Amino acid sequence: MATAQEITAAWTEMCTWLRDNRPDLFNELRPGADTEALAELSALGVPEEWCALWAANNGAGCVLFDGWTWLPIQGVVDSVVSEHDALMEMAEQRDVDASPVTEGPVQAAWGHREWIPFAVDFSGCLLCIDLAPLAGGVRGQIILVEDDRRRVLYDGPGSLFADCLIRMEMGVHPDEEPDHETDEWAGEAVLESKSGDRKSTEASAEPAKPIPPPPPPQPAEVIDEPTVRAVAEQANGAAEASIALDSDERADGCTVFVRQLTGDIVGVRVPAGAWDGARLCIPGLGGRSLDLVLVVQDAIA
Repeated sequence: MATAQEITAAWTEMCTWLRDNRPDLFNELRPGADTEALAELSALGVPEEWCALWAANNGAGCVLFDGWTWLPIQGVVDSVVSEHDALMEMAEQRDVDASPVTEGPVQAAWGHREWIPFAVDFSGCLLCIDLAPLAGGVRGQIILVEDDRRRVLYDGPGSLFADCLIRMEMGVHPDEEPDHETDEWAGEAVLESKSGDRKSTEASAEPAKPIPPPPPPQPAEVIDEPTVRAVAEQANGAAEASIALDSDERADGCTVFVRQLTGDIVGVRVPAGAWDGARLCIPGLGGRSLDLVLVVQDAIA
C-alpha cells in the first residue's frame, strides 16, 4: 500500500491541474479538517494515508472526474459521517433482501461498518474505502456502491487520483455528468493483489486497451451563456436558491443552471423524484466555499 506522502503527492498533483485548468473548482476546495474532525475519521478506522487527504482538504465540489463530489468529514447531510450512517441504515433495512451483485473481492453486503464513503455522484452512488475486503483484495481499496451492485474499482487512492488526472487531461472534466453507456471507469478492470500481481476482477474481462494520447488542443469555442433558472442568495450559512420544476422534471430529474453568489454559473443535477419543498444540498457549489441549497417548487402552469 502506498504511503501517506505518496498519496498526498498524487492528490497535490491533481489539485495543481485544477488550479491551472479549472480555477473555479480549485477555489471550492475546502481548508484542511481540524483535529476534532480528523479524530472522528480515525475513530471509524480510516487509515493514516487516507486521513492525510482530509487534513489537506476537507471536502470540495465536483473535483473528481464525472461529477464525483469529495465529501467533508462532518455535516448533517452529504458528509462522510452522514453517508456512513445512511449506508448502515440501508443495510439494516435491506438485510432481508437478496444480496447485491458483486464484482471483485468485495463483500456481498448492502452496507458494512468498515465501508467509509468519501465521494458521491449526481445519482447518489458512493465511492467507499473498503477496510474489510475479501481474500485477494487490498485493505483500503476503493469500491463503488450503486443500486444493487458493489464493485472494486481501485487498489487505493493513489491509483484513483492518477486515473482522475489522466482522464481530466484527456478532456473528461470533473463537473460533467457521465454517460454510463459509453464512459466506463478506466480502473475497474484490474486490481493489484497482495502478491503484487495484476488480475481481472472478472474472469471474462478482456485485456485492457492502451489509453490513446490526448487530442491536440483546439481553438477556443465561444458558446452562449446557458439559461439561468435560479439565483442564489446567502441564507443560514449557505447559498440558497429556489427552482421551479414542472411535473416531468421532478419525476425524471433534470439539470438546471444556477448563478452562484460569486456571479458564476454552475450546472446542478436534480435527481428524479424531487418533491415540492425538497431541499437539495450540494457541498461547495454556492461560491465562496459555501454549500448550495436548492429548494424545489412547483412550476406555475
